[in-house]
Amino acid sequence: MSASAERTRAPTVLANAVTALVIAVMSVAFVLSFASIVYAGPLEPFRGRAIGLALLGSIPMAIIGAVFSSYRGTIVQAQDVTSLLLSVSAASVAGAGVVADDRLFATVAALVLVAGVTTGAAAILVGGFHLAEFGRFIPHSVIGGFLAATGYLLTLGAAGMLVGEQVTIWSLESLLGFDAIARWVPWIAASAAMVYAVKRTGSDLFVLVGLAGSAAVFYVVQSLGGGLDQAEARGLLLGPFDGAGFLGQLDLTEIARAEWSIVGGEIDVIIAVAAMAVLGALLNATGLEVSVGEDVDLDRDLTTTGVANIAAGFSGGLAGFILLSETLLASRLGLRSRWAGLTVATACALTLVFGASLISLVPVGLVATVIAFLGIDLMITWLWVEPQKMPIGDRLVIGLVVLTAATVGFLQAILVGVLTAVLLFVRSYASIDVVWMHSTLVSRRSSVERSGQALDRLRERGDRVLVYELSGYVFFGSASRLLDRLGSDLLEARPETVVIDLARVHGIDTSASAAIVRFADTCRSSGVGLVVTGLASRLEHLAIRDVESVVFVPLLDDAIREIEDRLLHDVDAQPADLVSRLTRGPSTGSEDRMLIPRRHVAAGSHLTKQGESDSLVYYVTAGELRAEVHRDDGRTVVVATFRPGSFIGEISHYAGLPRTADVVAQVDSEVLVIDIDMIEADPRRTLLAAEIHREMAAHLARRLMHTTAALRDRT
Repeated sequence: MSASAERTRAPTVLANAVTALVIAVMSVAFVLSFASIVYAGPLEPFRGRAIGLALLGSIPMAIIGAVFSSYRGTIVQAQDVTSLLLSVSAASVAGAGVVADDRLFATVAALVLVAGVTTGAAAILVGGFHLAEFGRFIPHSVIGGFLAATGYLLTLGAAGMLVGEQVTIWSLESLLGFDAIARWVPWIAASAAMVYAVKRTGSDLFVLVGLAGSAAVFYVVQSLGGGLDQAEARGLLLGPFDGAGFLGQLDLTEIARAEWSIVGGEIDVIIAVAAMAVLGALLNATGLEVSVGEDVDLDRDLTTTGVANIAAGFSGGLAGFILLSETLLASRLGLRSRWAGLTVATACALTLVFGASLISLVPVGLVATVIAFLGIDLMITWLWVEPQKMPIGDRLVIGLVVLTAATVGFLQAILVGVLTAVLLFVRSYASIDVVWMHSTLVSRRSSVERSGQALDRLRERGDRVLVYELSGYVFFGSASRLLDRLGSDLLEARPETVVIDLARVHGIDTSASAAIVRFADTCRSSGVGLVVTGLASRLEHLAIRDVESVVFVPLLDDAIREIEDRLLHDVDAQPADLVSRLTRGPSTGSEDRMLIPRRHVAAGSHLTKQGESDSLVYYVTAGELRAEVHRDDGRTVVVATFRPGSFIGEISHYAGLPRTADVVAQVDSEVLVIDIDMIEADPRRTLLAAEIHREMAAHLARRLMHTTAALRDRT
């Protein structure tokens, strides 16, 4: 290896070593904090064993996450959200007084084990069945409220840890005594300062700086007072712990003494832990993908998270998932390999075996500072920063979730948030007009191309027919509004026929179906015909099917064509002959007829074929032809029908494009064959060519006006 390569490699190795040390310290701090918040209050005497189990479970969790995650630098560890849920349940079990003291630790440890294994199974099922995308259906406001409530409870839990008792919104007076204020205010203030520094600079290193500074101040103050012995006696330190490490304090067989009926009674919390872990894993994986600019495999990462949780659960560890903050910190500092997660596993293992004596000297306030830092950060993000980007309804959901979590309970808060979000969604969705397009036959036409005289007659008579094209999901929230609109238009327009198209409707509930039936009764009593189209098989159950006065037509275009034919019964029967009109003037002679020959097209035969290139234009004088398009999937779709008086091929002529469809005669038909290029080549036929262009331009203009009117009706 060259000298320059050695010089380049040395700083890289040194930088990675420093990064690994930073990540290791932060990971151990998080594990200590989460274990301490779960085993708090009455469970505080078991803190040593709890930390040991948490460290033990973190080892396989970090290794599995590092080795099998799709992003090589992924760190999988215990999380604040899942730990908080477990702390609520653990406090409930400990405070109920139904578990004997000698079985209390085993019961809570069993609860943690079952939660971890359940979380793992849920994650494996979601990842294995490729259901990861369903996590995106949870309303953003509910997630925000949940995270804000988590921040609130974490901060309150940190304060409770500092004063040595569980604190709720109903017992805030326990934080107001002089001694209590002296215990919690400095540490919570340090947490707030750390949050400010991190948000101000964007550097997570201020977490380490803040913790180191807080610890230094604590030890200086204690050295000036009664020393660490007095601090230990006052409960200001995590210790004392037996032995040099935590490993000797562990006895996994002790879990067999758990009160399993009590664990089963916490099934709602266990399910909530699993759900939040799966959702958190999805959100963090998605955030990681965006932040590092690399694609991640959601299903693979979720399955990996599941296996890691099962391994950690059977080791007594806490449930967790991708630790986004540490993973991104390691990435920003240059550690993007599997060593990021393996370093965390190594740090937890060393602390488990050798760290008890050192951890026993860690101030309780330092652990509480980490918890409060996470809590304050979540509250600022989801009660202030993110809500500024949200509508008022989403802000309401977030506030309601936090208020419910503070006054009633955490799980109830999630339920309230989901229900409120659903109600707001229903209200919002009900305000969406299900009428995608409202028109009359003045603007809404079938795919039949007709003569100018026929189109003029439709403009005169078309307002006798109202056409409603519905879309989306028609349900109880929008049914009443739809019925009011239909009834109002019926009274105002007094039509002969109403057409309701359901082709774009995904579903109709019972209330909406009943509303349409009531409208059908109104139409019948008013002598108005009602036609329903687009009634797909998924809507066959509707009560409207049983209304005898309603006419059902499969396609809207078919229904409009039938109504047009009825309105034009005295027009379409008149023959159309372009040559007759063109040769009436003094500037043209009978010899012009020879330039525009007639062609007979037998039923079923082709007039043109898709892809052909020629400049001929055809004018239909008798019969009927259809335009067919061949799709890539092998289907043939009829896109237009040509009746006497309509042009065929004028767009291809003007655009210079090949034929876009096959044109086939449906019945024996007759067309005029117009070779405009040949006519224009004869200087004597200038006026004839101009007349033909004028006719085609008028035809195209009418079509454009029709399209413009249809777009105006839709918007």
